[in-house]
Amino acid sequence: MTKQQVITELTNSGARVYISLWEDPDYPWLDGYYGDLLVNSGEFDACDINAADLAGKYPLEELRDRIMADWPAD
Repeated sequence: MTKQQVITELTNSGARVYISLWEDPDYPWLDGYYGDLLVNSGEFDACDINAADLAGKYPLEELRDRIMADWPAD
């Protein structure tokens, strides 16, 4: 599946897409590469959390809350 096909499927699904990226000076292009995957009013999540703290590095509770906020009620 191509990147454009993925974008089209995500857009057609109506699901919001949130992406968490940790800044990496070796890969400054990541934001630009993944930016067009932020469909249906999705957004980049803040990544200013201490990466040494695993729970803080990937806050599953926050991600779960964000997903459930947009989940269809039916």
